[in-house]
Amino acid sequence: MAELPTHLRGAFEAFWSAVPKRPADRPGKAREEFARLVKGGLDPQALVRAAERYAADVSARRVDPQFIPLVGKWLREGGHEAFPDPAPADEPAELTVDTSVTQDPVHTALVAAGMTEADHRSWIARCQLDVDRERSTLLVRAPTRFVADTVRDRFGPILLRAFGVQAVEYSSPRGGP
Repeated sequence: MAELPTHLRGAFEAFWSAVPKRPADRPGKAREEFARLVKGGLDPQALVRAAERYAADVSARRVDPQFIPLVGKWLREGGHEAFPDPAPADEPAELTVDTSVTQDPVHTALVAAGMTEADHRSWIARCQLDVDRERSTLLVRAPTRFVADTVRDRFGPILLRAFGVQAVEYSSPRGGP
């Protein structure tokens, strides 16, 4: 295993301190992936900030450490991309979406509300979404209870913003909330 260049050691240590880990996780593979990503053009401090936002997300969702991916795998599979730096305050509040990729108004609304392409593909595209305008409620029909629970826990506020509703109801084939 190659050692990190001197100029990356401090950033990696800050990253390693911030990122959530399994109890038995070791820094070797994470160090290699960190160096690979920085060599590919990523700012090492952006990775540190992504780790901090990821840690806050894991804490807020009370994720059991056994379900946290190994840090090297998290980096290799682009986990850091789900926690980008927020837009600078001087950018316009109204988001614009490139609709040349898709003409789907649901997709456009979700991306404009802050959902990433990866999250849309991984979670929302698997669900059926219907708006009950009379009740101002979004109905989310997920393929499994796990998907329904994950969509509720991770994307509830985004769904409320995107559809302009007061509530979201979740269901799956086996029932449940």
